[in-house]
Amino acid sequence: MISFTSKIADVTITDNVVHVTLKEGVNIEKADLVSINKLIFEKISNTKYISMIELGNINLGHISKEAFSYQADNEYEQYSIADVFIVKSLGLKLLASFYLATFKPKVPTKVFTNYEDGLAWAKTIEKKALVVR
Repeated sequence: MISFTSKIADVTITDNVVHVTLKEGVNIEKADLVSINKLIFEKISNTKYISMIELGNINLGHISKEAFSYQADNEYEQYSIADVFIVKSLGLKLLASFYLATFKPKVPTKVFTNYEDGLAWAKTIEKKALVVR
């Protein structure tokens, strides 16, 4: 297991599952996401990974349009097999649903209220991706 902290999140990596817990009140810019994804990719030897992004009950600061676009775009697709947003509040669920509807991520992405269900879904996406290769 590998763990580290960045400006915007605490990150734990186990095999190819990356658990990202966003920090309270952070402002997220595209550069923050680019930096954290490159660091994760290096730490797991350039292997695509499952992103488990925990929003929990936190009060997010500002997320720039560029950050949303990057997360949904082809540039990010080189890193991730699937993205799971784990939310605990209605407000964050609405934010995650807005992201999905507006930015239409290239990577399979879904919102869950608990980690286990989200990971089970992501593992099915991973199995399908392995079959396609």
